[in-house]
Amino acid sequence: MEKHHFSDIADLHKFIDRPAPEHPMLGYYKHVPDPETFAEHKEKFKDPICISTDFYTIIFKKLVSGEIIYGRGKYDYKNGAMMFIGPRQEVIFHGLEMESDSAGYHLYFHEDFIKGHEIRNRIKKYSFFSYSINEALHLSPREEKLMESILENLGKEYDTNPDEFSRDIMLTHVDALLK
Repeated sequence: MEKHHFSDIADLHKFIDRPAPEHPMLGYYKHVPDPETFAEHKEKFKDPICISTDFYTIIFKKLVSGEIIYGRGKYDYKNGAMMFIGPRQEVIFHGLEMESDSAGYHLYFHEDFIKGHEIRNRIKKYSFFSYSINEALHLSPREEKLMESILENLGKEYDTNPDEFSRDIMLTHVDALLK
């Protein structure tokens, strides 16, 4: 099985064929279904691949098929689910096929990005960034819309020119996702 560890968000973005992140300690992208990239993505994750990072990861996607193995369990990742991965945790992706008519969201943030912010203390208390949890957070249709709205707003701030308030605004959105 292929194994990859990413210390740098830019390297992960390159690996998954995404543009370089706007910020060195925060990566965000909205995965919009596209038949061409859909086929490439399916090919890349056809065989098992193990990925770990030095940063937090939040993923919101709908899968048609495939496995995501985290800790000692497999995620049931269909019908709108969120996945939370802590730094230095390994996740195995195998045979992933995403729903072709819905967007997915990926958010990556480095531990140093939350340094000095109140979210840093709270995030350590959240059990969903732990291997002890092996279920995805399943969302109702109403919750899916709420999470999409928060992620869309975070994306708007991410895509604007950063200023002295950008970090706090983005972390407020991250905090809202986690509550």
